[in-house]
Amino acid sequence: MKMISWSRSRPLNRAEAWVCVVTNQLVTPGLGSIVAGRLWPGLIQLALAVAGCVLIVIWFFHLLQAMLQNPDPTAGLRLDARTGELGLALFLAGWLLALFSSIGILRETRRIEKGNVPPRI
Repeated sequence: MKMISWSRSRPLNRAEAWVCVVTNQLVTPGLGSIVAGRLWPGLIQLALAVAGCVLIVIWFFHLLQAMLQNPDPTAGLRLDARTGELGLALFLAGWLLALFSSIGILRETRRIEKGNVPPRI
């Protein structure tokens, strides 16, 4: 029976690294890091992004509820705005960590590929 391994058995090539970067930055922060074999940083990035999205959705539904119930939608939303701001901050933190991880993935791939190229004669 084969066990699931979260670490990569071989280094990424340039195309795989770019897929991880695009996934990290445009699809889901942290997912590209996990695919690249960086499990714990990827899980942290993913957790921050998901928590931020959940808080933003909660804020949005509170805003929608207030707009449907009150003619003045700004009444009582001062505390709910903090929920949206915290959600945005958490998501941006996850996205920025994913950006730093993406830069590291590209640098590591470039370093490995330079080491595998024979010198020019």
